[in-house]
Amino acid sequence: MDAFELKEKLSKLSIWKKNGQRAPHKPLLILLGFAQLQQNHTTLPYELVREKLRKLLMEFGPPRRSYHPEEPFVRLTTDGIWRLSDSVDKRQFSDKQLLERHIEGGFNVRLGHQLVGVDAVHIQWHQAGGPDTEENGIALCSLHHKCLTLVKRYVRPFILPMHRKGGLSIGI
Repeated sequence: MDAFELKEKLSKLSIWKKNGQRAPHKPLLILLGFAQLQQNHTTLPYELVREKLRKLLMEFGPPRRSYHPEEPFVRLTTDGIWRLSDSVDKRQFSDKQLLERHIEGGFNVRLGHQLVGVDAVHIQWHQAGGPDTEENGIALCSLHHKCLTLVKRYVRPFILPMHRKGGLSIGI
């Protein structure tokens, strides 16, 4: 799958709806996955994602008696952009089962064994004093990563000053 196909699949993402209310589970898991890609983590163990996703669901989702991070972790595979480390019965699975089996998930954006289409990128390069932190990272498609690199390398030294926005130094 290339960057165009990924964008297409994201635009057609199936999201549960009932009585005008949409479930934020899959979009939140995708954002969490992109954040992990920024850290160069290409797979996400369910046991590590579980609590982070539960907190995101509580903060950004509608109020519920219980929250189920296992649902998007498994069901996102049907959208063609997520894969699991082992097969799981999509009709009958549980939080406990995913934990016991040490299931991992990740984006299905590979060519052979190589992750493609999405790059973890430093906003401000190490050579320019940029820190190796999550705040200094972003997930970009390969094309935009190359464009950003060209702008940083060839344009910035001549015309673009460093800008500050919300306390984050943007090194373009």
